[in-house]
Amino acid sequence: MLCCIAGRCTIFSTLTGIKTNFNYNLTPSSHYYAGIGVSYYGQPVAVTSAHRLRFVRTTNLGVANQNYGWQFADGTTPLIYHNAGGRSICEIGDTLATPGYMFCGGIGDNLNSGSTNVGGGDALIGRISSTAGISSSYKLDFGGREVATCIRRSVFLPGTYIVCGYSQRTNTPGTAAVNECWVARVNKTGGILWACRYNFDPTMINNVLSADQRANSLCENPTTGEIFVVGSILDQSALAPTTDGLIFKLTPAGAMLCQSSWHVGLDDQFQSIKYTTDNNLIIGGFTDGGGPIAIGFYNMWLIKFNQFCFPLWNRLEIVNNNGAIIQSKCYDVIERINTANTAEFYLTGPSYPTTGPRTHIYKTDAAGTGLNHWSYAALSYDNGFGIDYANNGAPFPGPIVFSNTDGVLSPGFADSYLLKTYFNGCTCTNYCPNNPPQNLNPQMNFKQIPFAQNCQFVKTKLVNVRYNYARGSICNQAAIGGGSNAKLTSEFEDGNNSGIQLYPSPAVDNLIIENNSELEITGTYMVIDMQGKVVMRGGINLTEDDNTTMLNIANLQTGVYSLVINDANTVTRKSFVKQ
Repeated sequence: MLCCIAGRCTIFSTLTGIKTNFNYNLTPSSHYYAGIGVSYYGQPVAVTSAHRLRFVRTTNLGVANQNYGWQFADGTTPLIYHNAGGRSICEIGDTLATPGYMFCGGIGDNLNSGSTNVGGGDALIGRISSTAGISSSYKLDFGGREVATCIRRSVFLPGTYIVCGYSQRTNTPGTAAVNECWVARVNKTGGILWACRYNFDPTMINNVLSADQRANSLCENPTTGEIFVVGSILDQSALAPTTDGLIFKLTPAGAMLCQSSWHVGLDDQFQSIKYTTDNNLIIGGFTDGGGPIAIGFYNMWLIKFNQFCFPLWNRLEIVNNNGAIIQSKCYDVIERINTANTAEFYLTGPSYPTTGPRTHIYKTDAAGTGLNHWSYAALSYDNGFGIDYANNGAPFPGPIVFSNTDGVLSPGFADSYLLKTYFNGCTCTNYCPNNPPQNLNPQMNFKQIPFAQNCQFVKTKLVNVRYNYARGSICNQAAIGGGSNAKLTSEFEDGNNSGIQLYPSPAVDNLIIENNSELEITGTYMVIDMQGKVVMRGGINLTEDDNTTMLNIANLQTGVYSLVINDANTVTRKSFVKQ
């Protein structure tokens, strides 16, 4: 089985977003890992060209089958290309099974080409087809310098996507730059249903901002459509300025429902948020306070919030290697339901031994108590992490991480790094700490913050040109044996067996399960509610001659459920709505 794979990039590049799932337009048994980032200076062509949006897709074996870069311009003649880069990606996954991905990032001024943007840059949003063509792309401008940091597919309003980011605003002369958060709902064709800026500055005077506010990640309650956003806020006018973790909740239409900020040390940041199977929220980030070493020493930070912007618990995940405590940060987190039907959390980000930053994965139980942690390849860049997984069954189930490493084969260049491992880790290098993890429960301090909302924006359609890079990839290590734990789940995504179809949607009294694959499915099924409770279970047998069965769901309450099918070969998870 596979442990580590490095995706070789022959250009100076970084990857910052990852999505693993089935691509609807391709072979049903195939699964792909898609990452997005930036290729600096448009290498391998002249360095005077623009930075490019970078897109890489590999098979579940780590072999790159799509590897492209794009430059963007406003469409005026002559074309003047902006600098561009990607930050986040999600699969389209609409009810029409449209293949491809939605992405977001930013465009910026390019001194080489002479391009300019209001404030220096704008948010970039677009759509990549399954054949790696960009069918729509546009910039979103709130009047400052914008970047889009996260995009997610909406389950509550199919065919739409929620996006967040931050916008640099006018600030007091002589002070550091400040930003406001923004959130938008868009569709796959470039339509914007709404887009608003949100200001939480507690000391704004005469409409002059003093607080730097950034939205890093968002997610959605699939039943109510409420949107949860996390990031950070630094009030530079406070008597004792600290960077605090920021969380706020919106209606599906963008109206504010609750907002708060939280801190333990001097630098506390929320970086990733996911909706959990027990109807709460898990947040990954980092803090320089509350740990076993003085202020200024960073540790991974895992916090569970309820839906009212209030924490249920929080844990510092301490990285320990042979008794030495090492600094670490979390940039992304996922939840997994294990073979015992309980939740586990996987955090990823950099750790900082004396030899330089490395890719780190930290595993906890449902209460955030550390179970184990592993360290992998050395890095040149200590940000841009993404972790995800799909139920891709045989041969390689497990979490996968995109990050960035140094130019192993081309000095002075950077490589995107693709890491696949087991759910119980494995020894990939000579620095894989197999030491008991440590946890601390620091006291979180609450700050009351105001908010103001502004929904004025300008959208501009962009044109693009694509560059096809080499599709080669390398495996920097042979596969290393380890354990496997094949029961997988993904946040409101289809499982690995795309031949399984559920209908009608929504269902009222009966749910039809249809097997359109060539494989016979004999095993068991479970129906799980949004709190993670198993509400139905039984046996299932779908053959080529008898490929449908019907479940009576009339007694289920209205809501979103997961159907999990276990047979001898695979575990398939599908979502459906009970009306």
